[in-house]
Amino acid sequence: MKKLYEEDRVILWELKDADDFARLIARRIELYATHPEINAFANSIIPVPPKNLPYSKEFPKIAYLLARDKIKYHREYVGGIRELGSQSHETLISPVAVVRSIKQNKPVFGDCDDKTFFLGTLLANKGYKVRLVLAHILKGEVGENVNIPNHIYLEFAYPDSDKWIPLDASGNRPFGELSPNVIPLKRFYVGKPEIHEIAKKVDFQKTLPDTLITLGNLMKSVGEDMKKGAPKITLGMKFIEFITNPFTWVLGGITLFLVGVEIYHGIRRKT
Repeated sequence: MKKLYEEDRVILWELKDADDFARLIARRIELYATHPEINAFANSIIPVPPKNLPYSKEFPKIAYLLARDKIKYHREYVGGIRELGSQSHETLISPVAVVRSIKQNKPVFGDCDDKTFFLGTLLANKGYKVRLVLAHILKGEVGENVNIPNHIYLEFAYPDSDKWIPLDASGNRPFGELSPNVIPLKRFYVGKPEIHEIAKKVDFQKTLPDTLITLGNLMKSVGEDMKKGAPKITLGMKFIEFITNPFTWVLGGITLFLVGVEIYHGIRRKT
């Protein structure tokens, strides 16, 4: 494969896991979406929208076909499905380098993250909503862990819509069609803090009671061990487990706050 210049590559350092990988790509999409060359290229391929629409409905299709067909899989990538974020750093092709290669009619080689990076940058440049999806491609292996991400693609929505459309430029599928072998695992919004996505997934009404039960069981266990005369080291370990539980601190903070409020009102009543 003909190597691109060093400045045409984007290196993501200090990756701990696949979440880090997706999060950093989302940030780079935000950065490159404002690049003058990206903007000029996007403007050159965007169809004129109808008078009653502020955007083009055809642009995402054109951008998708470019990412799908212009970035070719190199032989080292074919069949090389691997766990994302398993390395301490990853190297991506800069969207600007892809644009330059397309203009010069030169071949570009990459894999799912390069295609997603380029496609997401074009869409974000024109104001379409974009989110990245960590996924698992089924390999048909015995005992396969489908919760380990080995693939990434994106979903987009038109500016005036909340309907998310999948775009996986890695295969040869038509626009908006996802392979049945792809299992989406986690989503990362471009231009929004990840906490928004996490908050939507957490069922606090279920989580809080379950956590209280866990803390209650832990305290009950400590009490039973004390009655049985368990070794001090065992009791100490359970006590440490209890006080290091995050919800212990949350409940403690709430309790102190309520006590403080009562003390404050008591003082005011006396005065």
